[in-house]
Amino acid sequence: MREKNITIQKVERLPILASLLPYRFWNDTTFDSIETLCEKCSKEIGPEHIRAEITETNRSVITIDAYGLCYDCRLITPVAPMRVRDDGSFLMQVKSGCWKEYRYAPEKTIGLLGQLITLFTGGKQ
Repeated sequence: MREKNITIQKVERLPILASLLPYRFWNDTTFDSIETLCEKCSKEIGPEHIRAEITETNRSVITIDAYGLCYDCRLITPVAPMRVRDDGSFLMQVKSGCWKEYRYAPEKTIGLLGQLITLFTGGKQ
C-alpha cells in the first residue's frame, strides 16, 4: 500500500524494478517495463532508478507500487498505482482517482477449444 509521506531512505530499500522484471504470468504473458518522468524536470527516469514492490493479487493480476528517483532534482516521483493483468492490459490510477485501462501486449485470441480448456481447467493444460 502506498505511503503518503515516503522518505528516500524507504524508497531506496525497495528492490530495483528492473530486477523484478520481466514478470511472466501463468499463461506466458510477459510484463517487462515501466517508463516514468520526473515530476519536476520531466527527464526520463531510467529503470535502474525506479524502485518498486510487486504483489501477486492472484495468478492473473499483480499490483505494482513504484517510485522513480531523480537524483538531479533530489525528488521522489510516485508512479501511478498499477494493476497489471495476464491478458495484456493494465489499469493505472489517474490524477482524478479513477482507473484507466491501457495495453502492454496485443490481445490474445483463443478459439472455442482454448476457451473451454481455460474454463474447465483454469488455464492449466
